[in-house]
Amino acid sequence: MEEGIKFNCRWIKAGMNEDTEELNTWRDRLHDLKLIGAYQNGIGYGNVSMRIGESDAFLITGAGTGGMDSLTKDSYTLVTSCNIEENSMECKGPIKASSESLSHAMLYSLDGEIKSVLHVHSIEMWKNLFGKVSTTKKGIEYGTPELAMDIKRLFTDGQLRNEKILVMGGHMAGIIAFGSSIGEAGETLLDYFRKSEENKSL
Repeated sequence: MEEGIKFNCRWIKAGMNEDTEELNTWRDRLHDLKLIGAYQNGIGYGNVSMRIGESDAFLITGAGTGGMDSLTKDSYTLVTSCNIEENSMECKGPIKASSESLSHAMLYSLDGEIKSVLHVHSIEMWKNLFGKVSTTKKGIEYGTPELAMDIKRLFTDGQLRNEKILVMGGHMAGIIAFGSSIGEAGETLLDYFRKSEENKSL
């Protein structure tokens, strides 16, 4: 079970032929730190994605996988096209795309150098970073075209391009980081996570 998908998803059920090993390695690290997981009510949170080559297509963890201890190739799907204005997406794989896929798609469309996007939950990081780094507007819900467009605003008119991390103002605990590799995106997140943990112990 996961928070509901809010976009129109055209899902073509198929096998997964892409290499998911690097994504899985980072997903496991973030899951071990409880930055990806599931709440007590069973609702999952967090997802990871990676661009395929030079295209705007990307691999992403599927809907409802947040609470799984470990993933297989069948836990990923390939997003092949996205129309944010029409709130629609097409994916091909064993599972439907994550509910936050529009935000990933927007970032990939903004800069070809972005190769990976990571979405995690941490209430401590969220509180520490709210308003201090790029933060989307409070009234905008997760998984919506409005959120994707606000990310675009922060990227083109603000400092998000350089900060490479944002706080989801209308989605408590939600944080997104990105980078020119999954390693860069992951290390950006872990750097802020460590600082947050240090602040807790003060």
